[in-house]
Amino acid sequence: MMKNLKKLLFGLATLLVVFGLVFMVSAFTSSKKTATLKYRYTGNDETGLHTASNWDDVSSQPSPEGCEPGDEIPCLVQFDSGEYTDIQDFINQNPSLTDMIETNRIQSYKNEVVEP
Repeated sequence: MMKNLKKLLFGLATLLVVFGLVFMVSAFTSSKKTATLKYRYTGNDETGLHTASNWDDVSSQPSPEGCEPGDEIPCLVQFDSGEYTDIQDFINQNPSLTDMIETNRIQSYKNEVVEP
């Protein structure tokens, strides 16, 4: 009878330790919600890509309209707020056109407009 009581108490103590560990881990786990952010480039050339004011936030649009089809510069980018906090963060972390392309976050492209 004493052995059974020891086993029961040991089992309960083990169960309490497991629940305590689960609680501690969940307390330190981030439950931060993320959102899909979408931005449309309003500039005409590659040099303006790195100016945040040249990008319009179109996150509220379920399916934002792209630009005239092309293949030279980004028109529309989309990413998760857990990855980049906003367009400035995206620009900062991707300082070149090649870097932006390699993110695979560009949804559509447009061609540069050469001013006469």
